[in-house]
Amino acid sequence: CGKIRSEIAKVLQQRLEIAAEYLDLEVAQSTLRAAVSLQCDVVPMLKPAGALVLSLVGSSARCQQPVSSLVEVLDGVDGLAKAANRPLESFCDLTPLVRPVVQKVFREVQLANQASDETLPNLVKKVVGVRSTLKRWSLAEDFDSCLWDIFEPWYQELKTGSLEKRTAAAEFAIAYTEQLKISVPKWLLDK
Repeated sequence: CGKIRSEIAKVLQQRLEIAAEYLDLEVAQSTLRAAVSLQCDVVPMLKPAGALVLSLVGSSARCQQPVSSLVEVLDGVDGLAKAANRPLESFCDLTPLVRPVVQKVFREVQLANQASDETLPNLVKKVVGVRSTLKRWSLAEDFDSCLWDIFEPWYQELKTGSLEKRTAAAEFAIAYTEQLKISVPKWLLDK
């Protein structure tokens, strides 16, 4: 029985490696679910699963698709970790991708500020959604820190421009902090 399980594990690992190569999250999830249900050793499968996660999140953070597509990828990544029956942090470190993720989210904040076509609650909900997903992997503080590092210089630049845009930026920041029950950055309170 152990030899058969070992052979099945090899086949599943090959399948997972192919799924990672083709960035196929669904196949990777089903492969890991099968490995877990067959009580195969998933440890060797975690390296290609981690590489898949980094590729998908990195690609999604850098593409021109809306933030909602990033949220879908992050949810899929969470599903992959659940399929492996392991915490994501045990096989993939997303810390290096926090900044690109924040930059993507911030671009949407800037675009909404320029166009004034998105309502504040919807925008805050999107950003909080990304942060909440990252919080599952203990990256919420990194997200906040990076967001404010990017947000502050932009906000300071708005001081010389339109009062309406600066007010909208401040309202976003305040709504974001209220939604999460975190402190408002001190620089936002300075007049």
